[in-house]
Amino acid sequence: MTIDVVQSNRYTVPPVQPVQFKNRVDVFNYHSTIDKIARIAWDIFSIIILPIGLMRVFTSAIIVPGIGSDKKKLDTERNNAWDKNCERYSIETVDSVKLDTMIYHQDHSVKMQDRKFILFFNGNNGTYESTLPDLKKLSDQVGASIYCGNYRGVGYSEGTPMNKQDLIMDGDAMMHHLLSLGVQRKNILIHGWSLGGAVGAEVAALHQNENGSVSFCSDRSFSSLATLINHISFPVINKIAIGLIHLFNWNLDGFSAYKKINKKMILYNEADQVILPKASLAYAVNEYVERLNKYQQPQETDSYLTNVIELKYLADPHNSFVTSAPQFIFYHKKVREILGLGNM
Repeated sequence: MTIDVVQSNRYTVPPVQPVQFKNRVDVFNYHSTIDKIARIAWDIFSIIILPIGLMRVFTSAIIVPGIGSDKKKLDTERNNAWDKNCERYSIETVDSVKLDTMIYHQDHSVKMQDRKFILFFNGNNGTYESTLPDLKKLSDQVGASIYCGNYRGVGYSEGTPMNKQDLIMDGDAMMHHLLSLGVQRKNILIHGWSLGGAVGAEVAALHQNENGSVSFCSDRSFSSLATLINHISFPVINKIAIGLIHLFNWNLDGFSAYKKINKKMILYNEADQVILPKASLAYAVNEYVERLNKYQQPQETDSYLTNVIELKYLADPHNSFVTSAPQFIFYHKKVREILGLGNM
């Protein structure tokens, strides 16, 4: 992957650093013979039946509209926000796709095994370049380093996402990069915004074990992609769109993954017009808790309701960054508590 060196007033944005992982377990079975045959057969079918192939590409472009981002604009945004605490990496997914990612470091004197990280997953039209000023602010205020990257096909990341598994593999590759640096799972909180909330939940669910689990924050995300579509379209269009979502394996199910995560929290906004209230993860969790209480299982509800924060009075209920919310103080306190950073 070729990335130009971009000059800034104070710093030079260095060429990307290539990273290779060793002894990584393929939890996706991407290299299994059966999986390879299934993928090849589906690709051939999509080519032969042209409308299927076109719809497959069209669906991907709608779900991840950041594909084909203006690289000159991204270079300018990166250049304007870059400083000595930023570090850029090219990492490789389990299916050999190179992703453009970056870390904004906090205290360099702290050993990696003791350093705290927020692994940030963008929304569907987000890039780390456009979000970098906000990410730096979030990092400085919370006191944790930030790791963020672009999904495949976005900016300088290679490839094209063709189903939900591709985005989950992207997120998991970023997770493995932190682990390869020596960061411990217990010191990582995945923060997923909008689409990134569903991707983040799926990735976090893969990293729950007795030796230390990743924690998770869902920021104004949906319970499942099919549920979201069901609440934003007309009835006839709903059925067609949901059918395509299932046909092309795009139904990210954040709620099912969320239930598997030990330490977790939810941010939501009742005025959100992108993730409508009844399509939100917060709504699905509340409904689930009501069912548990109905069947007299209140002991299971604590982890679902204690860390739910409503973001209010935002300039844009969905697109304003979390640090601009008056309720950020509650997020700040909870994240520092989860990561063991203490009080400030």
